Amino acid sequence: MEKKFKERDEAGPGRPTRIATLTKGSRLERGEVARNRSRFTWPELPMTSSSRPQILRSPRLRLVPCAAAVARSADAGGASAVEALLGIRVDPSWPAPDLREILLGYAEALEEDPSLYGWGLWLILDASGKELIGDLGLKGKPDEDGSVEIGYGIVESFRRQGFATEAVRTLIEWAGSFPEVKRITARCYTVNFASIGVLEKLGFTQCGIDDGILEWELHCDSA
Repeated sequence: MEKKFKERDEAGPGRPTRIATLTKGSRLERGEVARNRSRFTWPELPMTSSSRPQILRSPRLRLVPCAAAVARSADAGGASAVEALLGIRVDPSWPAPDLREILLGYAEALEEDPSLYGWGLWLILDASGKELIGDLGLKGKPDEDGSVEIGYGIVESFRRQGFATEAVRTLIEWAGSFPEVKRITARCYTVNFASIGVLEKLGFTQCGIDDGILEWELHCDSA
């Protein structure tokens, strides 16, 4: 059965956060994370071609799909474990508590079905690839109507600099390049003005409201 990620209350300025509908298993020990550092390599995206690179680039950012090993290290040891594994700077506040809740389930789903790689969590890095700025992701593969849902969050010290808009624009352009993706959706609280601003800048339109949460959509011919 195809794994999906379930919507959860939004905690940050941009991310309609989510929890995985998956069962947790054993954790990766911190020592194993450190031992794996020198041999870690980013896996290939199963669905990529020469026109769909596994690392997405924008003027100031790199977006990299989160590998299972990275998710497991973040779940087991937080920012310091990811720093040790990847050799990049990671703010101690990352991952946010809501994101940390899903990491192990995400890793397990990805290990069970590698074709989910790219349709889940992505890391937002600076253009040099040396510092983590935040994360964003898709709720899963396109559903039967061709819809995918996006969520995002930026580390506090990098907020209000346009990184959320730049990162989301890059990912929706990538997702919209797949013919099976017809519509991209998002959700945010009515009081989350920063997230509302991001979505409006990118051409999303409000399509509903549910218990104080705004629902948004962007048709891919508009992306």
